[in-house]
Amino acid sequence: SPSFNSTATLEDLQRATGVVPPVSGTAWQTGFGHLYGYGAGYYSYLFGRTVTGQIWDRVFRSSPTSRASGERLREHVLKWGGGKDPWECLGGLLEDERLMKGDQEAMRIVGDWGTK
Repeated sequence: SPSFNSTATLEDLQRATGVVPPVSGTAWQTGFGHLYGYGAGYYSYLFGRTVTGQIWDRVFRSSPTSRASGERLREHVLKWGGGKDPWECLGGLLEDERLMKGDQEAMRIVGDWGTK
């Protein structure tokens, strides 16, 4: 119906069933917070999963308890405690200088790895 008002309907529902009263006229139902908030978290998760998969495959898979592998992780990543660019850490750990810039090429490389 042309007279339908989703904001008024939502306010009525919130008054009838909600714990917190509605803020009149805010029309929050027209926003898409789920799309950008959730999406950013989800894609960050996929990115992290992809990177850690490469670390596992290239550094630890052949010998997960190898002291040399652990030292390599410590030297390139852990000892910096967030004080060094993460792309430099990753590039050093994986022995791939192309990753160290963290630029479009580095993102393309990571994207090409895909997830498992």
